[in-house]
Amino acid sequence: MGIELLTERHKKDIVGVLGCWDRILIFGTLPKICYAEGMTSYLYAKQVRIFDYPKFAEPFRDQLRENAEQLAKVNRIEIEFIRKRNQRKEDKVKEILAKRGEEPGLVCIFSVMEPCSTYKPWHDKKTGKTFLRPDDGKCLHYYFYFIDDELGLCYVRVPTWLPCRLQVYFNGHNWLAAKLRKQGIEYKLTDNAFVEIADWTQAQQLVNGLGMKQLHGKLDPVCAGLLPHPQNVRRGLSLERGSVRVLHRHRVQASSDASGDLRQLDAHGDSHRQTGQYRHLPRPQAQYPV
Repeated sequence: MGIELLTERHKKDIVGVLGCWDRILIFGTLPKICYAEGMTSYLYAKQVRIFDYPKFAEPFRDQLRENAEQLAKVNRIEIEFIRKRNQRKEDKVKEILAKRGEEPGLVCIFSVMEPCSTYKPWHDKKTGKTFLRPDDGKCLHYYFYFIDDELGLCYVRVPTWLPCRLQVYFNGHNWLAAKLRKQGIEYKLTDNAFVEIADWTQAQQLVNGLGMKQLHGKLDPVCAGLLPHPQNVRRGLSLERGSVRVLHRHRVQASSDASGDLRQLDAHGDSHRQTGQYRHLPRPQAQYPV
């Protein structure tokens, strides 16, 4: 006999179940130089000495800084350097939004010193070959916070040292809320959880329509404007295995006469939670009829 799920035991008390993307991280790379062998080949093709790699990377770092400063100037904001490790960027963003409002556009830019992936020049005495090896370093990172009319509040994290692996964040619940508003479907969002939706079935269909092609169309132009790139290196997001991290949440709303254990489940907001890495965004399907 299998384990009986709470959602099965109290099926008559449940008014809606939603399988929805929560917080989403997407990692973007410059395809030709995002791995040590690729960067090694690129340097040889450009006739750059392997041990001159730091000298090769410096102008690109400076270009990224100049681009960030120009964006700040155009949008009349200042780049704020965060010195304390325990200072929450989200709290600063909330303060800015309280004064600025939530209209689409660039909200703020933070800079912070953080660890990054890089390469180390290496000469193998046995083979006589000189090449780059993967290494860990630390460099200045920029966090560009902006509001998109569909994705809501997002940020792009841009390291200033090659290979510049981007990190893009947005909240799947904010994306769904924007879709529901456009469809004229009433909802209530509390602490990043949907506690009421007028049409759960239609909401699930909207969630199932979120695909990687749609995200590329949204995010590629944004990243292209934030990441100037070396000559002959295609820019934009290259999404590979492990490039998307998703918190998959099933939201349950119970009727007023539901029993104690189901009420406790609803108070916590999750009937099932899992994390995973996917090459493409699979479609989250509600496990139970609504």
